[in-house]
Amino acid sequence: MINIVIGSTDYLPGHAEQVQINCINDPNEMPNKMTFSPALRFRHNASVYSLSKVPAGQLPTGWTSVDTRAPVALLTRSIRIVSDDDAIGTPVSKAANATDKPLPPRDTGLAATW
Repeated sequence: MINIVIGSTDYLPGHAEQVQINCINDPNEMPNKMTFSPALRFRHNASVYSLSKVPAGQLPTGWTSVDTRAPVALLTRSIRIVSDDDAIGTPVSKAANATDKPLPPRDTGLAATW
């Protein structure tokens, strides 16, 4: 079971969707096809738009195109950040990952496991 979030590819942030990947089809028979649950409610089109017709004064510095591919976030991983206290500068002496195996403290004062 793989849970993901697919971001919007248009100007409406509400078009982001949380889904579960049920099946990744055979790449030889149906390349680039997956099955989601629930089914996607919005189209997530990926396009690259040239900025060649944008007037020079309105063009972002160094940009030649805009890419509208959807960001995708993996939600299946278990991430925990643990601290002994909520005071600034408190060292992290206990942290646990998804299997609850202790990790050593880190110099940054934070510990993340994944």
